[in-house]
Amino acid sequence: MKKLKRVLALAMAVILSVPTIVTTGMGTVPVKAAGDTVELTVSSESAKYAGYETHKMYAGGNYAYCVQPSKKTPQSGTYEKHYDVENYVSNAGDETQALQSRNLAYYCWGAPGFNASYFPSTWYDGSAMDDDKYIALSHIMLSFLVSYDEVGSMHGCNSSFKNWVYQNVLGYNANGDLVNGQATLPILCWATAPASFKVYILSTGSATQNILGYEYTPTGTVSLSKTSANTGITSGNSCYSLAGAVYGIYSDAGCSAQVTTLTTDAGGNAAAVSLNAGTYYYKELTAPAGYALDSSVQSFTVTDGQNTALSVSDTPTNDPVRISINKVDSETGDKVQGGASLENAEFTVKYYAGYYNAGNLPANATRTWVIKTLKTAGGNYMAALNNTCKVSGDDFYTNAAGTAILPLGTISIEETKAPEGYNLEGAYLQVGGVGEKITGKYVAQITQNGNLAQLKGGNTFKVSDKIKRGDFKLTKIDTDNQNRMGDIPFRVTNKATGESHIIKTDENGYYSSESSWNAHSKNTNGGGAYDGLWFSTGDGKAAVDDSLGAMPYGDYILEELSCDNNRGKILYNGEFSIRRDKVTVDIGTIENHSEPTPVITTQASDAKTQYQIIKPSADTDIVDKVTITDTMAGREYTITGTLMDKDTGEAVMVNGNPVTASQTFTSDGTKKVLDMHFNFDSSALGGKTVVVCEKLTYGDYVAATEEDMENKDQTIYFPEIHTTATDSETADHLTLADSRAVITDTVTYTNLLKGETYTLSGVLMDKDTGKELLVDGEPVTQEMAFTAGRASGTKKLKFEFDTTGLAGKSFVVYETLTLEDVEVAEHKDINDEGQTIHIPTAQTTATDDSSKINVSEAKKEVSVTDTVAYRNLVPGKEYTVRGTAVDKETGEPLTDADGNELVSTAKFTAASADGSVDVKFTFDGTAMAGRSVVFFENVYYTDKLIGVHADINDEAQTVHIPLIFTSVKDKDTDSHMSLAGSDVTLTDTVAYRNLVPGKTYTISGTLMDQRTGKAVTVNGKSVTSSADFTPDTADGETKVDFRFNTKGLDDTTVVVFEKVLYGKAEIAAHEDINDKGQTIYIPSVKTTAIDEKTATKLTLAEKDIHIVDKVAYRNLVPGETYKVTGTAIDKTTGEALKDDAGADVTATATFKAKKANGTVDVEFVFDGSTLAGKTVVMYENIYYNNKLVGVHADISDEAQI
Repeated sequence: MKKLKRVLALAMAVILSVPTIVTTGMGTVPVKAAGDTVELTVSSESAKYAGYETHKMYAGGNYAYCVQPSKKTPQSGTYEKHYDVENYVSNAGDETQALQSRNLAYYCWGAPGFNASYFPSTWYDGSAMDDDKYIALSHIMLSFLVSYDEVGSMHGCNSSFKNWVYQNVLGYNANGDLVNGQATLPILCWATAPASFKVYILSTGSATQNILGYEYTPTGTVSLSKTSANTGITSGNSCYSLAGAVYGIYSDAGCSAQVTTLTTDAGGNAAAVSLNAGTYYYKELTAPAGYALDSSVQSFTVTDGQNTALSVSDTPTNDPVRISINKVDSETGDKVQGGASLENAEFTVKYYAGYYNAGNLPANATRTWVIKTLKTAGGNYMAALNNTCKVSGDDFYTNAAGTAILPLGTISIEETKAPEGYNLEGAYLQVGGVGEKITGKYVAQITQNGNLAQLKGGNTFKVSDKIKRGDFKLTKIDTDNQNRMGDIPFRVTNKATGESHIIKTDENGYYSSESSWNAHSKNTNGGGAYDGLWFSTGDGKAAVDDSLGAMPYGDYILEELSCDNNRGKILYNGEFSIRRDKVTVDIGTIENHSEPTPVITTQASDAKTQYQIIKPSADTDIVDKVTITDTMAGREYTITGTLMDKDTGEAVMVNGNPVTASQTFTSDGTKKVLDMHFNFDSSALGGKTVVVCEKLTYGDYVAATEEDMENKDQTIYFPEIHTTATDSETADHLTLADSRAVITDTVTYTNLLKGETYTLSGVLMDKDTGKELLVDGEPVTQEMAFTAGRASGTKKLKFEFDTTGLAGKSFVVYETLTLEDVEVAEHKDINDEGQTIHIPTAQTTATDDSSKINVSEAKKEVSVTDTVAYRNLVPGKEYTVRGTAVDKETGEPLTDADGNELVSTAKFTAASADGSVDVKFTFDGTAMAGRSVVFFENVYYTDKLIGVHADINDEAQTVHIPLIFTSVKDKDTDSHMSLAGSDVTLTDTVAYRNLVPGKTYTISGTLMDQRTGKAVTVNGKSVTSSADFTPDTADGETKVDFRFNTKGLDDTTVVVFEKVLYGKAEIAAHEDINDKGQTIYIPSVKTTAIDEKTATKLTLAEKDIHIVDKVAYRNLVPGETYKVTGTAIDKTTGEALKDDAGADVTATATFKAKKANGTVDVEFVFDGSTLAGKTVVMYENIYYNNKLVGVHADISDEAQI
């Protein structure tokens, strides 16, 4: 006990040197009645440390610590809570020790105040800290402080750990001496825990540990301060107060569970009340006087040990200045009379901070404003408290949004300036526009109504003023004789409203609008000399009142109207104004003067060139400069012009309408010069002359005219030209391509101005493109200048140019006539045949009449049709086509047997510009195989050459005459010999020349017997073969195979005849019966065997037998070397005889055939000692280049035995 006291004393000494953790003071141990119980849960888990451990425990859901480590761990269960901790510390009854234990417990692991920074940063062995290590150190400190049993809490721990704990955690050694004032325990035991933090002891039994648990219910306070949201209108205003605002405090957002209330004093402050820590909600239940209730719900948070200060503000109720003053005419309402205006009426509005009436208003207003009326979009005249209407005065009261408002209090409204044209006297105000008519000053209070403020009686006012009215009078006389003019009408018009009425002078030339002269109500506005006059009548306007002037305030126009009594006079037009009430304006005497007679002069020309000669076009613009003098100032005139055809005297019509122009003007009395533009399509006026006629009118009267058809200044000329182009050779519209052409264009002109010098310019146009024809990159042009001696005449232009490359083209001569660089006529019709020259072109296509293509057979009579396709001829004319056949290889014409050139002609009449004609050619082509013929064609008109097609390389003009050669071989023997009695394949290689590539041809071959000249037959049928081919080039070769059996064809010579067909037409053949290249020989072989000794077919069965077999052959190819191989055959067995070595008994002989037919001996030597009674047959084979070409192997042939 002594030791502990010393420790605590030392702790008190050192705590003064460490930072303060909390600032609420040490306080005292909270007291709570005993008898409460709590559920203790002892976990199976434990916090292990340095060789020892402590069980993890929970009391009432909070972490709990064992503070008697030397005793046994209790069981889980329900235990009584002992809040008198001082009775359970080691120094029983020591409240300081109990308070230090409570402070320490607040900052231990698992408690509300735990902060790792109060503990060592690493474990004793340098490892990182974790929850179990913080639990272990908290357990050791509480065991030390409550029971002074740190030894028990470190039972079994190693000395390193213990020393580390004493030094860094407890801060004392085992003897209780302070060793480290900055250790965890000295700091935390003197730190302050919140007052709401309570600890208790669970006494679990004499043999088991006491357990330290805690409860924590944090508390704080809340206070409120209220202000005005707009002090600008509440300060110094007794209508507003901050006292008596009541706020409800709730624990739920729905404000159904009220906890307490806060009530403000005169300063707007509510005293603090205590609340448990947590989130609360508040709203205003009662607003103070003059303020709007804020029913919104707000939240706040109470923090343990802290005061939450709420700041709120209320919006003072106010009128959002919906005050509007509608200014009206007392007679017509919203309708303004005459030239008056309801704008700019001024009202003085005064505000008083307090409630007053008209009898006790203070001498000085709090604020004063002067506002004026403005016209609205809806046509009303309104004044309002805003900056737009404000004329002068104080600043407006405004809310947070900057909108003008009126606070609670009193206002007065008074009209202090009438608008233009109205009297302030007699003005009155009506609230809402109805009810009592208040004159002078209007006073009303702005009072609170719930959350709103309103102006008693309403916010809208109507203020009525009476307009000023007057009259006028006049006298009308004739200037020339000074007589008074009666029955003269005038139109009187209000300039502002446009309202207009007719008046008339009486028989004395006098008029007055005064009701005393003619009552306003007498046939009002009837327009007669004795009818009344009244402005502003009808619905919504001022009713007729004989006691007032006829004319409301404003400016008026007085306009004399034309009538029989003032015809030829200058009519009066003037103005007067009504400005004063009940005053008559005397206009005085109005005189009439006679008016002058207008004079007009004109000058017509082209608007662009100022010439009187104009080219017809779609956009002609004639300007007639009209000068007009002696007109009446102020009078409206109309000048109307019409174009007239000089020849017919009728108006020029375009699209069924006359060509006219007009202008209307109001004269100022001086000379008037007008440009009258006649814009129209003059394309159809070529050769025409037109005259511009003008007429000046006003109303229905013609004031002046200029309609002289012989007036040259008014005359316009439209020239016209026509052209005809011809070729100098053909005298027609045809010329030859690739030559030097001379074209003459004959130009006929009409309606020129005589004596003027003109330039005629021509250019050739490509008819296909519509653009200039280019020769060597340049246009073909010509021009000439001439002086017109007459209005009509003829000129010729010649164009010389090279037509090379222009075949098939047509060109049109465009002509332009100019006067001093200004075009006055043109003829540019791309479709005009008279202006057109055609350059024909011809293309030819030559075809054989048999094959229908440009391939012919080299035969006695070859027939070819050359189709000449022509383009660009002139239809309806007769032409001649002359063709010549030309050898392509030599370029020379073909000739007949008499040496004449091979030519052909055809005459035809062209039905259209493009077409074709056939030219027939027949000639002997037997000598032309392998050559080609080109057909040249010339086209003539009369005897003039106009078209040529003579291209030696033109494939379409060319007819090819093919040539073929053949070479046949036996496929097995690769020679011109085939084996008799076998299936053979002959391949005939056909070489061709001069075919047209890309077409499909057929090679057709037949085998012929050379001896008979007839076809070879097998099984009664001729041996033939055919093959289709499509050559890529004109020269090449193709192959045809003949497959057949040569049985029975021994000693036969076969020749292959070949034909080339296109479709069914034969175009080439090779059928030479003596052509060795086309020939196949089928040899025959016969043999005669004789014994050399007996010279007979009998031999002795002896060891050495010599047999000579004479082989007779026919139809071999002479000059070639052959080999004969013989084999001895046992006739009985059909097998070859064998020698001693088991090999076949054979014999061979090689020879060179001098002729196709001959013999050769083959000698057999073999052992015949065993052949007694046997018959031996000799088989023989003939080979050429090791290929079998002849066989004799007949087992029954006696000659071979």
